[in-house]
Amino acid sequence: MTGVAYTVNCSILLTDRPLLERPRAVRDAGFDAVEYWWPFVEPVPSDRETEAFIRAITDAGVTLSGLNYAAGDMAGGERGILSAISGSGCNSGWFWRV
Repeated sequence: MTGVAYTVNCSILLTDRPLLERPRAVRDAGFDAVEYWWPFVEPVPSDRETEAFIRAITDAGVTLSGLNYAAGDMAGGERGILSAISGSGCNSGWFWRV
């Protein structure tokens, strides 16, 4: 199928490999784009974690086509991050509950 682009979701595929090895495995399998659900343990990853994540994708030569935000504590009812325009009276970065 010429002209059809596929993106490999590395959060649900290739889970037998360490997270930072998955972009290279995707490239080795013949794909050129990856996406992830939030790949970090914390909502705000360290600079070291972020740099390693970016380096793994860059070194593999693939494109990051999608990255979800941290979902929060799904079991506890959190469903993502709420942002608000500065000065609106709402703090940016709070998790919201359904």
